[in-house]
Amino acid sequence: MKCTLVIKTGQDGFFIGQLKELPEVFTQGKTLNEVKENISDVLEMYLEDLIEK
Repeated sequence: MKCTLVIKTGQDGFFIGQLKELPEVFTQGKTLNEVKENISDVLEMYLEDLIEK
């Protein structure tokens, strides 16, 4: 499954990333690379939670 990462700039200077296909999966970071790394971690936690349920 391919997901689209949408990144916006927040008011505090952080970048906010959210998956278009899974809007409940989102994160923030000081750099674009940090957002990309964080979204992978958040997606993994999200999927593990789905499996547990």
